Amino acid sequence: MITDKCQELIELSQRKNALTKYAKNLTGFQSRQEQITKSVKELKPLIVALRAFRQRGLATFDLTQKVDTFLGYIATYEEKFREDPEWILDNKNFKGNIFASSVVSLKTTLKQELIQAWKNYLAEYLPSTNKEMLGIFNGIEALKPAIQKIYSLDQKIQQVEFPNSSEEFERVENLIAQMRNVLESLNSDNIPEEVLTFLKAAVNQGATINLLTPEVKEWLIEYRLADSVRIRLI
Repeated sequence: MITDKCQELIELSQRKNALTKYAKNLTGFQSRQEQITKSVKELKPLIVALRAFRQRGLATFDLTQKVDTFLGYIATYEEKFREDPEWILDNKNFKGNIFASSVVSLKTTLKQELIQAWKNYLAEYLPSTNKEMLGIFNGIEALKPAIQKIYSLDQKIQQVEFPNSSEEFERVENLIAQMRNVLESLNSDNIPEEVLTFLKAAVNQGATINLLTPEVKEWLIEYRLADSVRIRLI
């Protein structure tokens, strides 16, 4: 009986020690999991955005080295964790600071590249507008609705740091298409065709001197806009 009781106490003690160790390790596992989960969560939106850029052939930058380094850490952690889960609890094995800095470096570089790729895209596809001329023509009642629409669309487009998904990309592409259509369709029965041609060119990339016909000049004088028009050499 005494022997049995002793054995029972020994087993209870061992179980207690095992549970204590498990509880201690559980906290460590949760801490590591939270760190890795947080890093993946921070990177995921950028990866989704990158896919959207790649679908359109706009991701021409190379992040191979940074990505390979980061994936190397992940592969090592996975392999060692399978062999011995407690391996990941040792700070000498799981170098949290290095892992965190790798994530920050990759995230920062990826974001910078996406922003630059988006700027390049806008430079190529966003209709060019002369803000000064838009401001002048906004005072013309017949053109005000169209000019205000251009302002609104441009503001919405400029608010996008870079599209964060294919859906967002499509939304902004639609805004750009709308802006282009408004610029191309500036029209009013109260404005002569020659004047409209001059205004469209001026609002977009600039009007050439041959568009400044006597009729256009007379119209500009009538609406007190002649002094607002500037001629410059390219």
